[in-house]
Amino acid sequence: MTKVATSYTVCRILDELGLYSKEQLMNIYVRTSRTAAFKNGTSAYLQTDNRLTLYDCLHALMIPSGNDAAIILATEFGRWLFLIGDKSKESQLPILNSRKGKINNYSNTPDS
Repeated sequence: MTKVATSYTVCRILDELGLYSKEQLMNIYVRTSRTAAFKNGTSAYLQTDNRLTLYDCLHALMIPSGNDAAIILATEFGRWLFLIGDKSKESQLPILNSRKGKINNYSNTPDS
């Protein structure tokens, strides 16, 4: 369930940023961190410093249910949810402010 929430949140952020098409997502790259590459549980088998498109990362999250892809997306897009250093301020994205109570599906295990 948390991977669905992660995917939904990332897609809402992309929508707010005006990134809709596959071509746009194929031109945005993310890099696999050491933390993501060595995450236990289901995996898309991403390796440290592996560079992949955002489009591919979303597929790695949803098709093999990859914990490694979930960590990458959460790390990259988490900064859009709250201002860094000031957790008391509201989200930078208005759409997420209105849905904050519905998006907070926190779990200690990414497999949930």
